[in-house]
Amino acid sequence: MNPAAILLPFVGTMLLTIVVWSYMYARRIPFILRSNLTPQQLTPAELARLSPADVANPSDNLKNLFELPTIFYAAVLYLYVTQQIDVSYLVAAWVFFAFRVLHSAVHCTFNFVPLRFWLYAIAVVYLALGVMGFVLPLFNLAETTKRALFKIMPLLVFYLANNELLLRLSRWIAGWEVSGGEKVAAAGVVGNGAVAPKVVPATGRPGAAGAGGKKKGGSGGGSGSGGGAGQSRGSAAARKKNRKQ
Repeated sequence: MNPAAILLPFVGTMLLTIVVWSYMYARRIPFILRSNLTPQQLTPAELARLSPADVANPSDNLKNLFELPTIFYAAVLYLYVTQQIDVSYLVAAWVFFAFRVLHSAVHCTFNFVPLRFWLYAIAVVYLALGVMGFVLPLFNLAETTKRALFKIMPLLVFYLANNELLLRLSRWIAGWEVSGGEKVAAAGVVGNGAVAPKVVPATGRPGAAGAGGKKKGGSGGGSGSGGGAGQSRGSAAARKKNRKQ
């Protein structure tokens, strides 16, 4: 078969975009002139807010024609350049183009959303089948592309493991985690994260109360020893007096 045959739905989709673009301006320009809109009201957001459905729908459909069909263009060009075109690809391309025409016709006119959705879904299915037809063979280990990926992945991992920038980042993260843990431990974190309160004596100096108690105890002991010495001197004087008598 002639490989150039797949370019017909390719060019047809481009012509569909031009037709919708022209129809959009055919609806929009009279609306702008009829509504006497100021230049400040011609911003995309404001124009979309003011435009009725019959003016806004062609604009929305034109945006759609620059979304999914771009994948269709890339797939057709790839098949044409690599000379992989067969009947199944050609049928899928024509079905995609036909359902895109129906989708634009519905969207730009009465815009029945359920019908528009199914037309869009069928176009997506046929585009996906075409793309999968030449993508799936790449997932065979016997293919050069897959072998190259399997060869380069270990080298890529080895490079990332020895990259100086990543090693510095890893060391910085490790140091940050260690320093954060030391700060938490120094703060006296207990239980579920509550910080243990520090007990401060009334005097403001740890151990001051204990020292004062020891001093008082020492002075009390001194007074006790002084009382014992006085009692022993009194008993000696009484014995001398008895002897004289």
